[in-house]
Amino acid sequence: MKEALAGAPPEPLLARRRLRKSETIVAAYKTQSSAVSQLLFETDDGLLLQLCDRGLGWTMHGRRDAEWKAAKEIGEHLPTTLNPRPMCEAPWMFNLQLRGKALLVVHPGSRPGSVVWTVRSRRAAATQKERK
Repeated sequence: MKEALAGAPPEPLLARRRLRKSETIVAAYKTQSSAVSQLLFETDDGLLLQLCDRGLGWTMHGRRDAEWKAAKEIGEHLPTTLNPRPMCEAPWMFNLQLRGKALLVVHPGSRPGSVVWTVRSRRAAATQKERK
């Protein structure tokens, strides 16, 4: 953000295909870079997506990094085919239907710029905070 306010040119987005109305998610990863934690998703054709204000959107990552850890809470509900842009009550308030009856519930966190996600299923719940 400091770079943008200082007038530095933004990094160009990588060339990506358009999101489909239905995406098959085969893997989910947790990444950590400086103070930022992200949840990333990989489609069956290798496209990487991240949480955005309206569901899933493009990420600046072009390919999977070997240091990323699998998001086990989500991985047990994959592969799944889902709508990457579900109905939203408000920005950062949506649910993504995972395999079976599991839901990935996303909502704003208590700190400005933070997002909380939870996997709700019959078996267990897991929570992780993502900071911007």
